[in-house]
Parts: sequence; structure tokens; C-alpha cells
Amino acid sequence: LILPILPLFFLMVWAWATVYYGDVFRIARENSFWVASTEQMKFILDQSYGMLWYVGRLALQLFRYPIIGGMCFAGLLALCSWLLGYSMRLTPRWRWIQYIPALLYVGYISKEGINVFFEAETGRILGIPLLALGILLIWAVIIKSFSKKEAPAIVRIPKDETPMQNRLQLCVCILGLAGCITFTQQCRPYVPVITKMMVGQINQDWEGIQKTARANADLSYRAIAAYYAMALVQTDQVGDRVYDIRMDYDTLHIVGWDNTYNNGNSLYIPEGNYYAGLVETCYHYTFEKMVMNGPSSHGLEMLVKCALMRNEWALAEKYIRILRQVPFEGDFCDKYGAMIRNPKLVNADPEMANIRQLEPLHDSFENLYQQPPFMGYNLRLY
Repeated sequence: LILPILPLFFLMVWAWATVYYGDVFRIARENSFWVASTEQMKFILDQSYGMLWYVGRLALQLFRYPIIGGMCFAGLLALCSWLLGYSMRLTPRWRWIQYIPALLYVGYISKEGINVFFEAETGRILGIPLLALGILLIWAVIIKSFSKKEAPAIVRIPKDETPMQNRLQLCVCILGLAGCITFTQQCRPYVPVITKMMVGQINQDWEGIQKTARANADLSYRAIAAYYAMALVQTDQVGDRVYDIRMDYDTLHIVGWDNTYNNGNSLYIPEGNYYAGLVETCYHYTFEKMVMNGPSSHGLEMLVKCALMRNEWALAEKYIRILRQVPFEGDFCDKYGAMIRNPKLVNADPEMANIRQLEPLHDSFENLYQQPPFMGYNLRLY
């Protein structure tokens, strides 16, 4: 039995990028920013390889829906593998080599984990495969102009391979992806868990966040504890279930802009303050994060909510006007844009109405609270 390996490789990478790593890519997209205006994207275009990162950030927007983004990612790697095999004129005996660079790139992303979007240029995630695709296309055109050799089949069952050669390619693809998943499970087990909880916060899926935390109660990281606490506060269970998970925090393998280890506080401090009712503090930390890392879709969404909570209509309009230029943000802008100059609609929103109940009773400076400020989330108990 001889199988079409390239389509199978595409399907395997698609499944990995959608089902297993889809939340990671979704959060990378939320921590990125792209609009068509080159003036607003000047902070990217002025960098080395700025245009490449600009296009990479555009492609990353597809991960607003991981099934579509995963298809794009898998398609890029499959095309690169096919072109590499053709350009190197690999015989069936050595055709397994064409999948090695793509598998190494999947391994690199697995190794980086949260670092692919934390204080990093998110345009590289798809920008690097796009660059590789461009180079391989040029190489393939040059080879085609000097050679009459037909390219290997993309979808059809190859006729020039023996069953043993076919199985070898399949084994390389399966073992490569299995190795990446095993590495994540053994060395970066927190990556899928934290990003799944972050997606849950964006979708306000508080029950889902709690289930994820309890299902991974053997893991102990500050980000997991923080998002778990947010979910408990929103469902009024913080006094009963906060210690259902471990609290002796392990170290995250996260590196910041200065290539030094980082504890990843900015992954959860703005959201933690917002859902604790500390709106001004959320403002502060969200702005600080955007100044350090650049604008992001999720950061702008948080600023919209804070502006609405404080009846700062002009600011909310400004942020929504920017967000409307970002692909796939129309639903958010329609929902929260309708709340501008409509305090009754703001207070009728279940999320914001719940946060109103958590706001401090006294107007105090941030430095009067313990750090980080949102650790006072249990005020609701009294």
C-alpha cells in the first residue's frame, strides 16, 4: 500500500496547529496588531525585514479562527516541503529529507512555547515560512528552466516510490510531530494550558477556565492561578475553590526583550486588575504593556472596556475606530460601539455589571494596595 504522503503531512500539521497548538496561535494573534495603513504600521515597517513581518502579521490574523489559520500554516509548510524536494531533485529514496526543515520549524515553535508571542515579533511566526516559500519558488523556477524532470505528485499517489520508501516518509512525519508534542508535554506542559485559559478569558468562558485549571491541578504557575482566580471571582466561588490547585509556583521558561528570563506577569496583570474591579489599574498596566511591546488587538479591546466603564466616550470611540481597521474585529466593535454614550447599556452588560460590584469602595492610590493590586480579589467575600 502506497499513500500520498504530502497530503497526509498537510493534514497532520493542520491538526497540530488547530487542535493542539491552536490556542497558542490564537493568543499570538491577540497579542499582535495589523492594519492596512502603512502609517500606523510604521513601527514595524521601519524595522529590518519590516515588510516581511508586516505580511506575517497579516497572515497571523487568520488565527482569529484557528481552523483557518492552521490550514494556512499547514499549507505553507507542505508547499515548502514539496518545493524543496523538487528543487533538490530528491529521488524517492531520499524524499523523506524534504520534510525535515518543516518539522524542525514546528519543533522550534514548540521549543519557544509562550516566547513566540511574549515580548516577541509575532510576524515571524508566519513570516519565516512565507520567506522560505518565496526563496523555494525562485529556486524551483530556476530548476524548471534547466530541467525537464516532472515535479513529484502533490495529491496523487506517487508512482515512483516503493512501499518501503513510502513508509519511511510517513514514519518521519509521524515521529517528527509526535516528538514535538512529547517535548511540549514534558518540557512545556503549561503552554497549551495557559493559552487555553487566556482564550477562555477572551470568550468569557469562566466554567471552561475552571475545568482546565482543575484538570491540570498538578501544574503550578502564576498565570494559571491568576486566570483560575478570575474565573472563580466571576462565578462567586473564590472562597470555596481557590485552593483546588497548587499554589507553589514553578518557573516559566519565558524570555523577554532583553533575552533574560521573565516571570510573565504581563500575561495576566492587566486582565487580573480588570476582573477585580480595579479599572484604572488595568488602564495603567495595559498602557504600560503596549508601550513596551507595541499595540495589540487584545490590549485595545481592554482599553475600550475600561473607557466605557469610566464613561470616557471619546476615548472609547478612538480605540474602536482603530480596531475597526483590524481584520475580524467587527463583532467586538459593533457590540461595544453601541454602548458609547449609553451608560444604561454599559451597566446592563453582564460582565461589566459584575465588575461594578467589585470596584473599591474608597478612592485610593494604587500603591496603597498589595502588589500586584488584583490580589485583593477576595474583597467580594466581605
